[in-house]
Amino acid sequence: MRTRCWLLALVAAVGAAKKRRKKPQATESGLATVSVGDTGLVVRISDGPASASLKSWAKDLGDGGATFSEATSREAAVAARVSAGEWPASSYDEYQRLAAGTGNVDSAGLLISYGVGQTVAEYADSEPLLRAVAEQDAAATRRLLDDGADADGVVPDGTTALHAAALVGCAACAGLLLDNSRDADALLEAVGASGMTAVHVAAGAGHAETLSLLVRRGGDLGARHAFANTTALHMAAENGFADVVETACALGADPDAATALGGRPLHAAAQRDRAACAAALLAAPCGADSETLLNGDTTALYIAAQEGFAETVKALTAGGASTDAAVAETFDTQTSRDLDVAGGDATRAFLPNTEPANGATPLHAAAENGHPAAARALLDAGAAVDAGFSMVGVSPLHLAAQYDRPDVAALLLDRGAAVDARSLNADGASALYYAAGAGFRKVVDVLLARGADADAGQRRSGASPLLVAAGAGHLAIVTRLLAAGAAVSHAADDGATPLHVAASQGHLDILTALLAKGAPTAARSGADGQTPLHLAVGGDPRMIDALVKAGADVGATTTSGAAATALHLAAKSGNGAAVLALLKGGAAVDAPCGADMHGATALYVAASTAGAFGAAVALLDAGADPDAALDGPSRDTPLLAAVNRGDAPLVRALLSAETEPPAAGPADPDLGSAASSLHQSPILLAVVRGHADVAAALLDAGCNCGVLVATSRDPAKPPDNLLDIARARRDFDMLNLLAARGDDCDVRMED
Repeated sequence: MRTRCWLLALVAAVGAAKKRRKKPQATESGLATVSVGDTGLVVRISDGPASASLKSWAKDLGDGGATFSEATSREAAVAARVSAGEWPASSYDEYQRLAAGTGNVDSAGLLISYGVGQTVAEYADSEPLLRAVAEQDAAATRRLLDDGADADGVVPDGTTALHAAALVGCAACAGLLLDNSRDADALLEAVGASGMTAVHVAAGAGHAETLSLLVRRGGDLGARHAFANTTALHMAAENGFADVVETACALGADPDAATALGGRPLHAAAQRDRAACAAALLAAPCGADSETLLNGDTTALYIAAQEGFAETVKALTAGGASTDAAVAETFDTQTSRDLDVAGGDATRAFLPNTEPANGATPLHAAAENGHPAAARALLDAGAAVDAGFSMVGVSPLHLAAQYDRPDVAALLLDRGAAVDARSLNADGASALYYAAGAGFRKVVDVLLARGADADAGQRRSGASPLLVAAGAGHLAIVTRLLAAGAAVSHAADDGATPLHVAASQGHLDILTALLAKGAPTAARSGADGQTPLHLAVGGDPRMIDALVKAGADVGATTTSGAAATALHLAAKSGNGAAVLALLKGGAAVDAPCGADMHGATALYVAASTAGAFGAAVALLDAGADPDAALDGPSRDTPLLAAVNRGDAPLVRALLSAETEPPAAGPADPDLGSAASSLHQSPILLAVVRGHADVAAALLDAGCNCGVLVATSRDPAKPPDNLLDIARARRDFDMLNLLAARGDDCDVRMED
């Protein structure tokens, strides 16, 4: 038996879409034959770790149970497993053949290489006529036909010898087969499992002479592949055969034939970087329309620009493609609104996450995807450098900044892009703002080197590039902007400065850099009028030290009715280290809040807040008054607040007698308030709330448990004591605790 080296060469010669991987040769005993649904396709799959999955997928593909998206996702999964060494390399080729043969991968290269090509290689040894045609041996083909070989014969998957002639470009063989066919028209229409006619194969394999013969003998240039309605011209354009494109057009092929998604041959050429094919399609005899749309919105030039195919961009623009044709914008009054973001000009902008097709031009596509060569080709062809601020209000420069494309940004600026132009969307931002917020140092350098205003910010919020970089934690960008003269005092519309956002986000290094440049520590932001110190209390206490050393007022209060100091806010955050830093900086330990918080001290705030134990202890150690009551009628104390929450550790800390100066001493365990009858005594509040561990702490501190409470409006009913309340609540833990104290808690009216 002759070797199959010539068959492998045959498959490679038709231009496989992917380079074939080297793989071990499988033995006959290690192969399983799999029939793919009703397609007639038979694939031999290597037994092994991938075979079960491949067999299952073969059924799905053949039965139409897998969509194109599912099929291509599986292809990616196979590739990943092969790369990881989980599956043998042969698995990839086997799956490609499955998908291509069933039409789930609409690619001429795959359909030919893994469909027709593999079939011819598979059956050539057992089919003499197929072998003679595949070897382009017209004489042998004639002898076999003269000896009675069937010109119309098919192999099990429906592939014919005419397909083989088209595959290898043997025009003479094709003519002989048609001459000897019982039904030449039927032979020309035969598709086999790959779904391709001989005309499709000849065009996709790049054989102009054979294509011409087939068409002259009745082959249909307009025949569609079943999966996505592609024609022979689509296949020639996709695989890069410009001479076949010209021949097909001269024979009458429709240069603007549309696939199921509206894709024309020109789109196929653009998507595969076939510059010569694009040029041929736009020139005579084809004369394709350069502005036809894929999927109803995308031109071939946009596709080429998006992929970065500069030579194809040049071919398309030279052929008349419009450089500024945009993806059609559509507006929905339910999802868009007029925004005054452009110096008084009302501009349409979309609500978040609702924009439809967005008006992008090819230059936008090249900028976003980082293709300077394609962008240069577009600009050379006359593309507007600012591209009309399409893509819902942003220019190509904005996109270059947003996607970290410094080379494209430099090119656009060198070609005259407006460096400080503001977007016409709700942001109203400059390119520098976008780059600074994203932390793209190289783009920032490009913009500043070409004169960008370091303080130009968002029109609607007033935020500057320095502010957004400080908030995002980009120290290198902050340093660069400061070196370029960015104003540290520049505030957004709500009063926020870069120092505010650095403090609120806990960026100590940036806060230090801003203070070194004189950032104002007294600036106010937000509805509460907070200073940077107020915003720093939840983070690293070293920020507080730095702010205080820079002159921040530790006694400054917010401007709302709460009038809270930084110490109050630190207590609420539970940040004991921040409390200590503020006290070290001179904060008044018992300073009261404003009317909205009834004059609460920081200790009361900590006692009222879950998770603030550390802050409360720091305040107690610093001398905070544990009995400082709220203003007004309630007169609640820190102890009552802790009891109400059931915070036993904090209750014990407040009641602790082990205090040293400047600590003010333990809280009074019997000091109640007039907030309600429950608050008249800490122990009563603990019993009613069911906090047995808190009650134990109060009893250990010597509280008076001889409490009587009127629980009925009937004057004849005597008041209850604490045991009565615990018994009524069925709180047996509390009842046992109180009973253990003897007669101290079991008091009666007559007592």
